[in-house]
Amino acid sequence: MRRTAASHADQFLLFECPVGWLGIVAGPNGLVEIVSRPREEEVRQHIAGRYPGARERGEGLCKQTSLQLADYFAGQRQSFDLPVDLSGLREFTRTVLETLRQVPAGSTVSYGELARRAGRPGAARAVGGAMAGNPLPIVIPCHRVIGAGGKLVGYSGGRGVETKEWLLEFERGQTK
Repeated sequence: MRRTAASHADQFLLFECPVGWLGIVAGPNGLVEIVSRPREEEVRQHIAGRYPGARERGEGLCKQTSLQLADYFAGQRQSFDLPVDLSGLREFTRTVLETLRQVPAGSTVSYGELARRAGRPGAARAVGGAMAGNPLPIVIPCHRVIGAGGKLVGYSGGRGVETKEWLLEFERGQTK
């Protein structure tokens, strides 16, 4: 992930949820990153190392994001209406992530299909790289991207594929 993160983030907020801890990081132009780890201390360490100037705040965009995440985990929200700052990412990655935002909750899409929808058929491997570098898991739902034949592969947040599986099952239960 190419980004000069410290210059883009000025605040963060920690959020405990069913899949562990989330660190919501925002800057003047939108959400910059959501850090997903099993333990609070891991989130704090990541944020301190990557965004040394960011201050912990429970207001503004971080608060708005935490409220939408709380609604999501309460089964009252299936998508997010939040400004995101993807300016530090390559154009291909931004295109793939914006395309991914259109995949509805409870649904999945293969890496190959997402590549096709993003206008780059045959770029499934590159889409995998974009998913690995997704700075905003859950809000930009990379857990909805699956391997060929429906296999659950790759997830860098929380507890890995276990978290991906939980999120998919949770969403499927909410969309019935």
